Amino acid sequence: MPESRYRAAVTSRRTEASGPADLARWGLHCYCPTARRTPHALIGEGTNGRLLYVARHGVDRQGLRAAGLAPSDAQLATLVEFGLLRVLDGRFRTAFPVLDDADTTLLRRRLRPVGEALAERLTPSVRELGDELGRQGLAGSSYAVVFGHALDGLLWHQLDATGALPDTTLSADRPWWNGAFWAVYPPRADAAGTNFVACGPATLVMVWSAATLDRLDALAPAPGLRPAILGLLSDDPAARTASPSASPGWSPRN
Repeated sequence: MPESRYRAAVTSRRTEASGPADLARWGLHCYCPTARRTPHALIGEGTNGRLLYVARHGVDRQGLRAAGLAPSDAQLATLVEFGLLRVLDGRFRTAFPVLDDADTTLLRRRLRPVGEALAERLTPSVRELGDELGRQGLAGSSYAVVFGHALDGLLWHQLDATGALPDTTLSADRPWWNGAFWAVYPPRADAAGTNFVACGPATLVMVWSAATLDRLDALAPAPGLRPAILGLLSDDPAARTASPSASPGWSPRN
């Protein structure tokens, strides 16, 4: 589809977003590796998700009231502080992309040929990596290595080297997170993400899903985690068998 027709098609659908009138129920995605706190939880608080949905095209206070919303100044200030809402001439506008079903359908249609060609190129290398992990008794780690280290690690480094990524540096204007944030509907099923824990000369790459995120969040601050990871690099057999669960103050979440 020509670019002009694509833009027109997307624009024509923006007035009738096909999704819940609450962005907390949409899929929320972030590229912000330096974040102190990502926007996800804030959008789920109170009426924030509804407000940001109503404000996606711009709205004034009268329009908010018509939608049944009466946000406090503190609520609005917090959304502005987090870079989720802009205020201009008395109007409020959601400050990140909101892509409904029609938008994502068009985008995926355009990207499908690129994805298929890329998958064809990558499949032999991924299969070879999986075979090698299997020979090392680590067949169950194939997904974590491919997704966490290659796709969500090396790929980002390559994109950053070409200047294709947004700035993620925290500043006085962006104290909580910086980078890219967007909402998508419908949410991706079984979406995964990657968190990193610095362990001195090593980095623990944790690939999470909705089913494992709480447990990995509990593991990250465990006092014994970093010594256990460093033990894997040690020549001392006792150090290599250290367990973070043996550390006081930490227990796995079921």
